[in-house]
Amino acid sequence: MEEALRESEARYRALVESQIDIISRYRPDTTLTFVNDAYCRFYGRTREELVGSSFLLWVAPEFREGVLAETQESAKVAR
Repeated sequence: MEEALRESEARYRALVESQIDIISRYRPDTTLTFVNDAYCRFYGRTREELVGSSFLLWVAPEFREGVLAETQESAKVAR
């Protein structure tokens, strides 16, 4: 069972990391908890610079309010 879980996690990680699309995971407060390599390349930052920060820091100031509103609305739907 543990071996199957490790294999499944390895396949998932390989799939996510090989994507050319940016993929992230974040908390409701917009703190990034995961970013894939494509996300790092897009923003020109390392994973260490991104994870633990708010993704809003990397959004152009004029779009932050709208992005935050969309994020909050998505969180409501997901509940």
